[in-house]
Amino acid sequence: PQVRSSSVCPACVKGYCDACVQRVQGGAICAACDGLCVPTESYDHKQETAHQRDRSMAEDIAVIAGYPFLDPLGFALLALFTWVFGYFAGFLAQGVLMMYTFHALTRVSNGDLKSSMPDFTDVFDLMLPARLAIAAFVISTGPLIAVTLFVPGAGVHGIFASAPSVAVVAHAAQHAPEAEHPPAEAAPRPDDEDDEASHAARARRRGDEDQEKTGGLAIGLLTLTLFWKLAYTPVALTVAALSRSYLSTLNPVIGIGTIGRMGATYWHAMVIYTVLALAQWALGYGLDKIPIAGALLRSFTDAYASLAIACTLGLAVFKKAKALGWD
Repeated sequence: PQVRSSSVCPACVKGYCDACVQRVQGGAICAACDGLCVPTESYDHKQETAHQRDRSMAEDIAVIAGYPFLDPLGFALLALFTWVFGYFAGFLAQGVLMMYTFHALTRVSNGDLKSSMPDFTDVFDLMLPARLAIAAFVISTGPLIAVTLFVPGAGVHGIFASAPSVAVVAHAAQHAPEAEHPPAEAAPRPDDEDDEASHAARARRRGDEDQEKTGGLAIGLLTLTLFWKLAYTPVALTVAALSRSYLSTLNPVIGIGTIGRMGATYWHAMVIYTVLALAQWALGYGLDKIPIAGALLRSFTDAYASLAIACTLGLAVFKKAKALGWD
């Protein structure tokens, strides 16, 4: 009968049962290459880990979609916690959400796909995840907010405005009546009318050119900071979850270095993250219009999106653990 081997030689992939293995000072030695054997369970786990890391993010979409339901009780409690806390302490609700998210991200990054509830015994345990989430928000979305608030013409109305500036319109209006209705006692000369008309036209052109330059700068900065938000938010959350450090989270050198070492895997994870975040926002926008029941339903969609995002980012780190030096 076939007997399952108790040890395997990783070099020549040869298995030995207890009766056939050679042992020297308690270690199993391969008879074929004299290499050190490892227990079969360890070898199988190593092979399974290598197989999981070789899979692309696209191949793991089913794993990501089903991850929140691996622990139905934990998923339901997360949704109910955020729903209840949301009525009287929104900061605590976000703290619970981020605690679950960071806990799941850390476990998945270590190759543990078994979802579980984080341990917390005090309300103050929720403060650290919430503050780390704020730090991730500041470093990823802060530049976009700063451009919107402080760059002239960076608002929606400023970008899409196509009319001349108020100063130019006022200047043209000031001279228009004089050209159309000259004083009765002194009829204007044709040369004066031409000078005023050309002056107003030049003022309008200068105003349009200035507005075009300002609008171009605003659009460029908005595009750059929006791309930064989309590209950097996933790594900001990842660094916050794994480092548990405000300074590391706020340090863009760490984030950019992490993106570089993860390579294409990070960008695939970013796309999945963006889809989940947009779906969460769209569902939340619709559910907010439903009284009472909408808040409860939104807590479940937020819980699902948070755990799925945690799984996505955790898998990306797990796949590139060797490149990141976290293996």
